[in-house]
Amino acid sequence: MALVSADRVKETSNTEGVNDIQLNGAVEGYQSFFAGIGLTSECRYCFTNNDDWEVGTGTLSTAELLTRDTVLDSSND
Repeated sequence: MALVSADRVKETSNTEGVNDIQLNGAVEGYQSFFAGIGLTSECRYCFTNNDDWEVGTGTLSTAELLTRDTVLDSSND
């Protein structure tokens, strides 16, 4: 599956730990993963809570769920 990219995708999430990422909706002025990436598409992601961060590849399983496929790097190693 090819990696899909899109500009101005930004969502909030309260997900902690190693679970799949529950998306809470796009930040004002940005588009959601669903709108920009599309269902079952693989994409690169970066998440932060302003202290910790993670980058990786994931697949949008539903409009609200990003499945972590590969964690490429994180502040938590």
